[in-house]
Amino acid sequence: MKHGWMRAQVGYSGNEAGDVIAKKATQKRIPTYISTLRNYIKSLLQIESIFRWQKEWGNGETGRSVHNVLPKVKTTPTPRQRPEIMFDMG
Repeated sequence: MKHGWMRAQVGYSGNEAGDVIAKKATQKRIPTYISTLRNYIKSLLQIESIFRWQKEWGNGETGRSVHNVLPKVKTTPTPRQRPEIMFDMG
């Protein structure tokens, strides 16, 4: 993870003191370690992404004819029969 520093709130002594400390912290290049496995974090992000996608798909106003046929979002293709495809396409 890369950290950076950007000066903000110029003129406020408390904020400027915080800026000095933050700048020093980013210049020391102290490695940050996260004890959680990368795959675990990726799986949590995927679960949350699908949850949000499903919520938006369920509450959306467009694509309702497709939503009636495919109400649940998936990350894998859905096998379709030719009559269903023809129905969807009109």
